[in-house]
Amino acid sequence: MNKVIAIVDGCSTGVLIAQEFNRSGFRCVHVQSSANPPRIMTGAGGYHAHEYMATVVHDGNLQETVAFLSTFEVIAVVPGVESGVELADALAAAIGVPCNHPALASARRDKYQMAMAVRGAGLRSIPTLLTRDVAHALSWIHGGIGFPVVVKPPKSGGTDGVTLCDNADALHEAFSALVGKKNILLLVNEALVVQPYTSGVEYIVDTVSSDGVHQITDIWEYGKRLSFNGASFVYDHAWLLPAEGETQALLTQYAKHVLDALGIRHGAAHCEIIMAKGAPVLIEVGARICGGFVPVLCKAAIGRSQIDALVESIVSPAVFKASASEPYKLRNHALRVLLVSGTSGQLDRLPLLKDVHRLHSFHSIQLGVHPGGRIERTTNFFSHPGKIDLIHANRDVLLHEMSVIRELEANGFYEVKKEKE
Repeated sequence: MNKVIAIVDGCSTGVLIAQEFNRSGFRCVHVQSSANPPRIMTGAGGYHAHEYMATVVHDGNLQETVAFLSTFEVIAVVPGVESGVELADALAAAIGVPCNHPALASARRDKYQMAMAVRGAGLRSIPTLLTRDVAHALSWIHGGIGFPVVVKPPKSGGTDGVTLCDNADALHEAFSALVGKKNILLLVNEALVVQPYTSGVEYIVDTVSSDGVHQITDIWEYGKRLSFNGASFVYDHAWLLPAEGETQALLTQYAKHVLDALGIRHGAAHCEIIMAKGAPVLIEVGARICGGFVPVLCKAAIGRSQIDALVESIVSPAVFKASASEPYKLRNHALRVLLVSGTSGQLDRLPLLKDVHRLHSFHSIQLGVHPGGRIERTTNFFSHPGKIDLIHANRDVLLHEMSVIRELEANGFYEVKKEKE
């Protein structure tokens, strides 16, 4: 077929997008959003050149990149990861292919503007301040918000810079560490988002949309460890939930309203939502597929992934819309166990790794560090040593085998050459 899909920053989990489009008979071109992309986007998960018929590096001139894409019959522009969201929006609008609401483009990327758009739509939202002045933040907090608060960069990724502050000293420390500094996406934090800490269970709702018709592709419930390793929190595990249930119904309805509020009419979205006092409230949305190769795990547990739905929404929109309201069905239970390290240094061996592979529910493992490399104490999403994915028909088997993994971690899973004090 002559029709082409343009993928912006198709790296990390985004490599799967081109693969699926190619399998469906479509060709892809790659757009790199910057001449100097952050390492988090170009390391081991860098884009696969052989999946594309051509590649262009965007140098900041939108018209030049549009001119390059105009030599192909581009029918869709898709972001692969967070760094490609804004450029994908701009290119789609300029080329004239289906795109999200242009006026809300910044609200799909900037966490302060996102919160304002959600509040402006009349949806439940967390009170939010954007400032680079810690005195301003303190005045706002003492004016009725109160501690604890969460501080984070408005345009970073993962849990980069996300800090829980219990008092003024911690707030000063966070502002000193973050304001004016580059984040993991190599953007300078000109100001910080400040929000009251909202307690509750965190969920992920992944979606795909076509012409404003939204489909829920998977829902996850997170488990966290609070005040761990000196960090405010670290993620511990995530459960894939059935599509139907009282909580899922609330999450689904709220997520769809959020998508509308942010002008997300086409493509994938990754919604992070907290159930607080019995009702959902938004943490943030990524207007792209879920990361961490979660679609692979969903494919194994459900038989269909967010990427499958994304491809269908573009190549067969009528088919997509006809089945968008049908809830997905679990073939098996799925659990992602996030590995956690309590120490830093050179990783010498993983002597108990063989025991993980012997688990009845073992599906796959993604190691973020290998023997000979450096392992860090786990303090954020990017310092987990790896992820272990488990799948089984019996949920109790997954619970037991997660506890086995934690026992292994506590009893020699990592052999680390400890650093000198």
